[in-house]
Amino acid sequence: MRILLKRLLAILSQLKPGLVSGSVYEQASHFLFNGKYVWTYNDHMCAIHPFKTKFPFSVNAQDFHSLCTKLNNTGFDVISITLEKNKLLIKAKNDKGKSKKEFEGRIDCLSTIEEMSLFFNQFSLDQNKWNPLPDNFVEGVDLCLLSLSDDITDRRFSSVHVHKKYLLSSDDIRLTKVNLSSPMNDSFVMPGFNLSYFSNFTFDKYLIDFPWSIFKSSESNVILCIRLVDQEPLDPGDIFGFDKMEIAVPVDFKEVVDLCSVSSDETGIIKFCFNNNSLECKGTDESKHFAIKQDIDFKGKETIFSGSTLFLKQLFDIIDIKNFKMFCCKEKSKLLFASDQVQHLLALINEKG
Repeated sequence: MRILLKRLLAILSQLKPGLVSGSVYEQASHFLFNGKYVWTYNDHMCAIHPFKTKFPFSVNAQDFHSLCTKLNNTGFDVISITLEKNKLLIKAKNDKGKSKKEFEGRIDCLSTIEEMSLFFNQFSLDQNKWNPLPDNFVEGVDLCLLSLSDDITDRRFSSVHVHKKYLLSSDDIRLTKVNLSSPMNDSFVMPGFNLSYFSNFTFDKYLIDFPWSIFKSSESNVILCIRLVDQEPLDPGDIFGFDKMEIAVPVDFKEVVDLCSVSSDETGIIKFCFNNNSLECKGTDESKHFAIKQDIDFKGKETIFSGSTLFLKQLFDIIDIKNFKMFCCKEKSKLLFASDQVQHLLALINEKG
């Protein structure tokens, strides 16, 4: 059968999230073709794309992708594939130009994929079961990655909690809440370590077939299946209901955070100094004098709190601070950045007073 190389490579590149090397599943490092779809899978994720072949086979992803890329880069547009026992015979011709080129090669493959087909068949891809996904769901998931813990053993703080009206994540120091543009039919919990590729796609449909959440892109036809965490979504309670005062966001706040981050390592901090109706923000490397000061409605003795420079820089790299309001808890223990749809809470450290 003949295959257009550019189309094949474009599809295979979208399936890389499902590839894992060194897995207990041998096929976790393979592209799997069942005649109707091509997919990759591991125990936590499966990426699927429609792709018709005349026969089923499984081939090492790195070897196959590398070979197809080299053929494409050397001027071949089409390949033909044939199954020869446990080998995939690949042929290509290039009649363009004065010189003619031909290629013939074989790579190892598996021609029986019954076990993998059983895995694939557990996914319910019935068109009638798809639900519409809120327009800002993918963007919201990306924002929630800001507040995930690196400790994946504690799923409360390393997962994105999907409620019917909002998304939530927290590492117990930061908390991000994103209000969805439209309500969903389901609530569920997705492990954060599976979501780094999520924003690469424009998903617009989903369905829940526990233990899997399944997302589909009508634009690219990619289907991504993510194994769910077996627990109820984290309830934030009235965490945003604290007594707070609004602070006008300093015009140069993002620039100051960027400068402060240059003068400190990942453990660096920005100090928020409340004193005599003023707020001063400065970096940990005081020799560089990165600071801003503004008047606020504050009465009381001098109070100094600190927040992570890294956390603030990560936030400002994603959001447009001009669209956010900034609030400080009157006990000076929390800093809140809020827009109509997004709320990002950062715990502060009391250093003095």
